[in-house]
Amino acid sequence: MDTKEFIERVKKIHGDKYDYSKTEYKGYRTKVCIISHELDKNGNELGEHWIYPGHLLKGQGNPHLSRGKKEECWEERICPVCGKPFTVRKKVSKICCSEECRKKYVELHKDEINKKRSDSIKKTNSKKTKEDFANEREKRLKTMISKYGCEYFSQTDTGRKLASMNMKKMKSDYDKKYVDEVLIPKYKEICENDGLELVEFRSRFDCTVRCKKCGNTFVTKTLGYLTDSTTTNRCKICHPYEPILGPTKIEDGFELFLKRLGVKYLKNTRTIIYPKEIDFYLPDYKIGFEMDGLYWHCETQKDNDYHLNKTIDCEKKEVKLIHIFEDEWCDKQIICESRVKNMLNMCDNSVGARKCEIRKVETGDERDFLNKNHLQGYTPSKFAYGLFYEGRMVSIMTFSGLRKNLGSKQHDGEYELLRFCNEIGLSVPGAASKLLKHFINEASPNRIISYADKRWSNGNVYEKLGFCHIRDSKPNYFYLVSGKRLNRFGFRKSELIKKYGCPEEMTEHEFCLSQRWYRLYDCGAKVYEMVIKKEDSN
Repeated sequence: MDTKEFIERVKKIHGDKYDYSKTEYKGYRTKVCIISHELDKNGNELGEHWIYPGHLLKGQGNPHLSRGKKEECWEERICPVCGKPFTVRKKVSKICCSEECRKKYVELHKDEINKKRSDSIKKTNSKKTKEDFANEREKRLKTMISKYGCEYFSQTDTGRKLASMNMKKMKSDYDKKYVDEVLIPKYKEICENDGLELVEFRSRFDCTVRCKKCGNTFVTKTLGYLTDSTTTNRCKICHPYEPILGPTKIEDGFELFLKRLGVKYLKNTRTIIYPKEIDFYLPDYKIGFEMDGLYWHCETQKDNDYHLNKTIDCEKKEVKLIHIFEDEWCDKQIICESRVKNMLNMCDNSVGARKCEIRKVETGDERDFLNKNHLQGYTPSKFAYGLFYEGRMVSIMTFSGLRKNLGSKQHDGEYELLRFCNEIGLSVPGAASKLLKHFINEASPNRIISYADKRWSNGNVYEKLGFCHIRDSKPNYFYLVSGKRLNRFGFRKSELIKKYGCPEEMTEHEFCLSQRWYRLYDCGAKVYEMVIKKEDSN
């Protein structure tokens, strides 16, 4: 409904008690303004009050107005926990000012409250006769039969579920005892053998330990099983950094993959961009691959533009250079292999986009598909369209409004292409074009922008779709924390102050360096834009 209709409905309930000149209805989740010209007990006009539309339609209004009229119904009490005064109706038996204080009061006077409750029940039951108890039992049985169809609640499905929950609670109590008496002592012994002290045990995959030598406190990924004699996470200060697999191991893994494909390659060659080295170069495709270990490519080992400069040097030689980070190969090797196969036109299967139908994709299906098939995983979107072949989703493309954190201003009709990917091991020629055209027809955008990660893409796909290259963004950075590559969004100054107590005088970078959290830079991104004229969308 619009504002006029909303005000008419409110006036039927409240009459002319309020002034609605500033009332603007935008939806049931947005508060509206009502104005009261009546005076409070101090002689001041009550003025504006903001309230949810639903509350107003239910008969609620300015609470100060009702208090002023019925002041004799209210009284001031003192909270027994915090000592603060608060106002409450005389009929209400509230003794604490807030729920937090009430919980503390109950905890402090638990025995007293239970005793009062017990005495009250005993006093009531002492006045009852045997006939009263029998009548109550008969009445209870009739109620249960009429309501649930059985004599006892435990015989219902809900009752059985509650009984099962109680059994699980008993099991959790047993598990807690097992943790306290067996696991924690054993893991303390495991830490002792490696010069560590167990500070907090949450699970085998989440423990906080402290180095006895330097006092460094850190979180371990796993302490192994009870048969292990040492931890898998040693102190990073007292011991050299240990990569996830090690630079030679990820290179060996990628080399085995290339051998399986049967392609010719040169390893650790300096002939392309001398004196710089390329880990793997495929001369038949003019594509190079860099297997970037996280620690050996962070700011302590490489400068901020190292990856970008290497990519630019290869572009001058008409060579496409792909940078694969260590954690991408370790955690999402199947996706990396699928993308490489797609570049080399060696996909296992192929489905034409013409044979597929387009459907809107629900959030749950969108999240599952992107997490399984896209290197960056799921990100929230406004529009998600998928290509379906014989009932199976084989490709997806998602859009949203321009994101503020990327430095763009939000305007109507302007969108960002967030994600596009095919199913692992599958080539879908024409998928991107078909999905983009469908979005343009559905949403009628004026402008679409997208970002091509230079580590993986040279932007050819966007140019084929009709996008124009408008600029290059600076290299983005991640933070390397305990061997993991984390998004810099979680290391903003405000977050560092809130979570880690970062001093106001220190910058984000200075504090992270003091914690030995190092930056890891990528190659930046190419920014593409498509401006759509009205006649183009028809």
